[in-house]
Amino acid sequence: MSLLTRGRHRVTVYPAVDAVDGDGNPCQAASPTGCTAYATIQPLSSEETEALGLQTTESYRLHFTDSRVIGPGSQICWLGERWSVDGFPKRHTGSRRTEHLEYRIRRA
Repeated sequence: MSLLTRGRHRVTVYPAVDAVDGDGNPCQAASPTGCTAYATIQPLSSEETEALGLQTTESYRLHFTDSRVIGPGSQICWLGERWSVDGFPKRHTGSRRTEHLEYRIRRA
């Protein structure tokens, strides 16, 4: 068993679905129903948040223990709070055993 297959945190995932905004334009929004998943969540270093210009926003990196794929517009409920998925996942493809997707989440 690898560290990549064990998740310490139980989260609820609200994947992005097609929706219509108040002006009638198509957009992506978080689904009203969620599903449970296990994930590893770690804070971003100060250099990473400084490079993005997000010094006032609380940001974390998230890695699911399964091969779950979500996109921008999705939300995560972790420790009773909603977090937004920030952009597309970062793909780590060093080897078959260590390949995984890494997401950046920020407070919704």
